[in-house]
Amino acid sequence: MGGLSGAPLTIRSTEVVRFIRQQTQGQVPIIGVGGVFTAKDAWEKLAAGASLVQVYTGWTYEGPWMVNRILKGLLQALQIYELRHINEVVGSDLPYRDR
Repeated sequence: MGGLSGAPLTIRSTEVVRFIRQQTQGQVPIIGVGGVFTAKDAWEKLAAGASLVQVYTGWTYEGPWMVNRILKGLLQALQIYELRHINEVVGSDLPYRDR
């Protein structure tokens, strides 16, 4: 018997991150996990209130180069918003932009 993981969890896990952030007024570090395959997925977890992002299923299917793609995408989005640090995204609810 297996569990549910990966892409089917993306939206719901982000909602849970946002809920926990609201309930704790951002005073508790949150690790965003569940369906993180792209920079957009990671950004959405951060913008919802995650302090850190964990990948697992994506790593399993796509390998370590996935992390490089995610980091490049996050840097690109930071530049678009003219932000200096990823911490500025945490809890901001800014939508992901890559152009």
